Amino acid sequence: MNGNVFHIEEQRNMSEEDLCRFAVYHFSASRDWNYKIHDIILISGTSYKGKREIKTPHGTYCPIFVDFTQKDGFKRLKKIKAAIDKGDSSVIIELIFLPLYGKTNHKELAEAVCKGFGEFERALA
Repeated sequence: MNGNVFHIEEQRNMSEEDLCRFAVYHFSASRDWNYKIHDIILISGTSYKGKREIKTPHGTYCPIFVDFTQKDGFKRLKKIKAAIDKGDSSVIIELIFLPLYGKTNHKELAEAVCKGFGEFERALA
């Protein structure tokens, strides 16, 4: 409604090649849709230390980087469970991102989120 679009990408073990690919999507969408596009890159796996923007004669691609690699997903899951037990449902959306947290145990964390989802549903009902 206000002419803004948010484009979110998730990449494990981000590389400069990935950044270039995302820039292509950005410039193509900008041309086709004529909206102001805000790009957000969610990084899991390993931290990204490479280039953060791409300048061309047609514009600059400078996404927001969100690095999940240093977060403790299991610790955060406990805090989310505690908040939900207290009736705070504002934290539930973060469950989508939890399996991306940290450098290891992504499968175990995803399974823990799925296992707990039934508990969350009952607590919020």
